[in-house]
Amino acid sequence: YAKSKFSEDTLFSVRSSASAEDGANFSFAGQLDTFLFVKYSDISSKIAQCRASAESSGINEYLSFSGISQNEFSMTVIVQVMIDAELSGVLFTANPQGIINETVITVGRGTGDNVVEDKVPVTTYYCNHSDGTTYAEISGDSPVLETGMLTELLSISAHIRQLFGCECDIEYAIKNNCLYILQARPITTLQLVSQASQMRK
Repeated sequence: YAKSKFSEDTLFSVRSSASAEDGANFSFAGQLDTFLFVKYSDISSKIAQCRASAESSGINEYLSFSGISQNEFSMTVIVQVMIDAELSGVLFTANPQGIINETVITVGRGTGDNVVEDKVPVTTYYCNHSDGTTYAEISGDSPVLETGMLTELLSISAHIRQLFGCECDIEYAIKNNCLYILQARPITTLQLVSQASQMRK
């Protein structure tokens, strides 16, 4: 994007998007660099750092362990306008523990990195598709979603699941009561649970 499209105060997030990252069978969660609250003038250097993280020894070991060849792994970077979120969270369209008819939603204060790294207390919602019931586990002073926002999350996540054609792991942010979808990917652990269940049959 041309700089003229943004104000001097606009900040960005610079995120990895590798070809084998977060696919149906593999996840590189936490292994590739992400940069938040990046100034426009620093975008190029952060893109370079993000791309360089794909050359780390940890990535090479994971590729080898997962049986992924270097030819299958290519690195790109996504630059997004930074949402300085009031609330952030992760939504699983199916419970990764193998409960297909249950959507799981977590929410905490601040940006998503604080939530996924357990730096802030979260509220977790379990939404049953069969009977429409929802119950919440609230830790400490974690936030509670308004009913309208919870309904919107469930509606949008169902649409994303339909688009992907599979159960999804979705990252979202909320600012000024507006919902932003930041990322969506297949749930890798759900498939592992399903495979393990079939092995026990």
